[in-house]
Amino acid sequence: MQTKTHKQLFACFLAVLLIVFAALPAEAKTAEIRSPVYTALGDSIASGYKLNQSNNGYVGLFGSYLSAQTTNLARVGLDSAGLLKLLNSDQATVDQVKKSDIITISIGGNDLLPIFSALQPTSPTSLVAAVQAINGNAMQQKFQNAVTHFGQNWDKIIAQIKKLAPTRRSSPPH
Repeated sequence: MQTKTHKQLFACFLAVLLIVFAALPAEAKTAEIRSPVYTALGDSIASGYKLNQSNNGYVGLFGSYLSAQTTNLARVGLDSAGLLKLLNSDQATVDQVKKSDIITISIGGNDLLPIFSALQPTSPTSLVAAVQAINGNAMQQKFQNAVTHFGQNWDKIIAQIKKLAPTRRSSPPH
């Protein structure tokens, strides 16, 4: 008698499992575990500038750590305006961002580099002049303008990424 009850309970359990499984969406039934798609955007730091080809800096290491499908779209010399242009008009970049689960951004150094590269001293006398220029009002204004311009581009970069991949974002990029 007890065996018959166990068989009936087991049959009911299987029936419930079948009903629940049948009610799942088709994509849930056939979903495969896949590697995350990781995309790096940015400048020479992200591109691995001056590193050997077998290791492209933090992008390669991070992608390996995640066991991710890694795409590095970083470019040497890219500034925030250039990255924003790529996100708005380069179809390969747009398509890659749309399918990305994880995105890192390394940008901004080249927005400031022109200001400081003009100050590279070549002698002790020019070193003094470079230090004085850094402390001068004109240099401070150039720096402030570059930082303001970068900040405006940064907000647009983040907004464009959110627009391209709104459902892929799980937390704010800060």
